[in-house]
Amino acid sequence: MWCSEEKSENTQLFLAEQLITKINTACGCEIVSIDDSIIEVSDAVEYFFAKHGLQIYSHEPASCLPFFCKALTAIGEIRTCQKIIVLGTGIVKRLEYLSAGGKPVWILDLKRLLSSDYPAIELSLYPALNIVLDSIAEVWDETQGDGFLGLRQLYRVACEINGTNRKLRRIYKVVDEIKTVCKLKLSKIRTQRDWTSVPQIINMDIFRL
Repeated sequence: MWCSEEKSENTQLFLAEQLITKINTACGCEIVSIDDSIIEVSDAVEYFFAKHGLQIYSHEPASCLPFFCKALTAIGEIRTCQKIIVLGTGIVKRLEYLSAGGKPVWILDLKRLLSSDYPAIELSLYPALNIVLDSIAEVWDETQGDGFLGLRQLYRVACEINGTNRKLRRIYKVVDEIKTVCKLKLSKIRTQRDWTSVPQIINMDIFRL
């Protein structure tokens, strides 16, 4: 479909493994694994690089993300694409050194979310929050929803949403709205995934982390 030259099955598998390693490295966890669709996607990415005289192996993991996501979108893997964008670009990442009793702490950088150039993520904040939380829900599956979602740059984003209206009461109202949207979405996900708990919301601005 993607390549003008036929490649052996071993070569296709090797290219797919190389690219998948880069994607999972960029995301900080295993997002994709070998299957027929991923081999097709890796062929598409490799073809693009080759067409422009480039080699996948010489590029940093993050630089492969846009091409991988375009190829995923072309075959209808929108949710996987969104997950890769969210975790691979640092919109959400695990905070290894802050945990409570082994419960996972995942940090959502709201400012980075709004600055995302990827079309698979909505620019409007509240729809974007729903997309992000849907795409990463499985990170809490192992603990049945027990864990934390940290919100970073919460007040800064609230100020930007308010524009010229910088009254504290209005800023706090937007902060509460953002936290409420996250809580409601996580509660909905709990029902869908049959968790026993819901991740708790933490304002990371308080900790300056």
